[in-house]
Amino acid sequence: MTEFVLRNTPKIADLFVFEDCDKLNNNDTYELYSREKQIVIAGSNEIAKAMGYYRYLKEYCNVLITSGNYDISYIKTAPLPDRKIAYSVPQKLRLAFTYERYSAEVDSWGFDRWEKELDFLAMHGVNAPIILTGTDGVLYKTLMEFRFKKENALEFVAGSQYFYHQLKGNLFGYLPIYSVDYFDKKIEVGKKATERAKELGMSPIHQGFISAIPFSFRRNYTKTDLIKRKVWNQFPPAMTIEPTDSVHISVFQKAFLEKQKELLGEVHNYLFDPLIDVDFKGYNSFIEKSISMYINLIKGVDPEATWFVHSDALHQYPERIEGMVIIDEAGDKAASSDGFNGNDFVVGYKGNLNGRTVICGNMQTLSENPYLKAKGQFNNAVGTGLFFDSDGCNSLFYNLAADMLTCDTAVDLREYFTAYSKCRYGTEAFTDFLCNLQALCYNKNSVLNLASAVCARPCTELEHTAPFDTFELPYNNKDLLELIKTVVDSDIKMNDFFRKDIQDVMRQVLSNVLYPIYRQAVACFKNKAVEPFEKTTNAFVEIMSDIDRLLKTVPETNMFTHIQSARQLGDTKEVTQNLEVNFMMYHTTFGPIKNSVIYDTNWREWGGVVKDLYLKRWYIFFRMMASYFDKPKKFKDMSKRRPYDRNEFSGTLLTQRFEYAENEWIKDYIPRPSGIGEEDVIEVIKELIEKYEPIIVEF
Repeated sequence: MTEFVLRNTPKIADLFVFEDCDKLNNNDTYELYSREKQIVIAGSNEIAKAMGYYRYLKEYCNVLITSGNYDISYIKTAPLPDRKIAYSVPQKLRLAFTYERYSAEVDSWGFDRWEKELDFLAMHGVNAPIILTGTDGVLYKTLMEFRFKKENALEFVAGSQYFYHQLKGNLFGYLPIYSVDYFDKKIEVGKKATERAKELGMSPIHQGFISAIPFSFRRNYTKTDLIKRKVWNQFPPAMTIEPTDSVHISVFQKAFLEKQKELLGEVHNYLFDPLIDVDFKGYNSFIEKSISMYINLIKGVDPEATWFVHSDALHQYPERIEGMVIIDEAGDKAASSDGFNGNDFVVGYKGNLNGRTVICGNMQTLSENPYLKAKGQFNNAVGTGLFFDSDGCNSLFYNLAADMLTCDTAVDLREYFTAYSKCRYGTEAFTDFLCNLQALCYNKNSVLNLASAVCARPCTELEHTAPFDTFELPYNNKDLLELIKTVVDSDIKMNDFFRKDIQDVMRQVLSNVLYPIYRQAVACFKNKAVEPFEKTTNAFVEIMSDIDRLLKTVPETNMFTHIQSARQLGDTKEVTQNLEVNFMMYHTTFGPIKNSVIYDTNWREWGGVVKDLYLKRWYIFFRMMASYFDKPKKFKDMSKRRPYDRNEFSGTLLTQRFEYAENEWIKDYIPRPSGIGEEDVIEVIKELIEKYEPIIVEF
């Protein structure tokens, strides 16, 4: 633990003494107290000691870490504990990470960022992080072991943002990176992350199954029984091997696991997802055979193995299988499945879907401790999981979810907000503000799939930004504006955390008002009301421009910042460009390039995207409407086929123009830091409140 403390609080590191203690009720346990002017942290294992260390920092140094991207090295005073604290963690397993989070942000991490994240997770009690970095390199090198041509193997492995959908069996080879050096770099990062996790006392989870197989596999194994998958959202169908085919388990899957152990290090936890999001005739039989064969494989490769499978990968749950743990990411399937038919499962806390920048989430239900409720009903609930798809937004909700991983009671939200305010802002004065914010944005009716008019592909019948989301707000937008006004002139307006948080709330207010303005603009168009149409569309465009301006006041809310991160593992111009294209495609049109179905699924309200891409689409829409103003019934912007209740990607003349603008943006975008951080966020917010309050009140 010495190195752990030196990494985080070097100025007070010599004041800590770490000792061992026994488990209480066979649970991870820590104790915290003072002895001879030193801070003693006793733990039953390394994770328990890390939790005790963070408990000390929270209670005695007012430290609050709301994401893995933190810095607490400034702490230079460490008061002695005034009492003994002892805590026992009821959750046996505590997981973290989703496939989507890897796609949204984790895939681009170097080890320096992984190091911070693992320390963050250790302090919050995570003992089984899902570490997938480097799996793409392992797959490439496994294919080479089977004498694939280098170019064919490189072409089969999907690009940085899409590879994790390949692991789910949805696609293969989309926007590949074409670089062995890149894979080697990823493998090095994944190996270091695995080693560090084990140093911290964690038991990492590695990918345990590769479902998509190259068709050319038959070249060397001519009798292999390949199955063509059902098409997933217009991507070319992937191939898989029939589960009972001996090549499937005894040759390919075994070779992958052995190569992964060689390159990333030994673990005893594996992620087994034969298919997710893909359905076909005979699916249940396919899964049943896959599980049966996988049990034989994993027992032979690793007798100590525990294997984890996402609940979404199973349409029906087998009777209890020893060694299998079901991951219920959203924590909502246990009751409807009779506790997953007796199989061990973890209760997940889900949020920030696909990394979307929207303030939402049901904090009330989360505070009631879903794990304890599930455990009271099903004894086979064995743990929890932090399954957020990003950590860059919703810090209030994310922090509560991280705390609930190891919590043994329900949480009083007012007490939670008081502690949060004191640690994040240095004062308890914002307790009421946070309580009111929760009552508005994080109430029981606050769903995770809220939509965004900013990022939605324009049309006259706008129902969704992404598949399955909704524009129905669980609060009155005027109330949220009034809440901002109560604190915008606060004495702590120079506090960086406050500035980021209040910027995000103001962004949400301006984003919210665009949808009713859009609806009025469409009504004016249909009624041929010229002046109201011009007024509403001009207001819409101006608000979007000001949202972009507001976002530029904070570096973290800009495309430039994230593009810089996304390309950091590239060591040549070609690889860097491929990484940039992967990132921009994933967060906008997604793909396939010519016929995307799930476009805008991962939308982000970021500076440099709002004005340079999304506003361009709205310009095209409003200009085309204006050209049809005398004959609105002839304005054909709705496609006949509407997958996910949205227009086809290029099914009309309008959407073809959108496609051209999107492709031009991806092709020509040059990330520049110009304008970022040049204006004061508080002054901009005050100006925007004065400018737009009448419009927000009207709508």
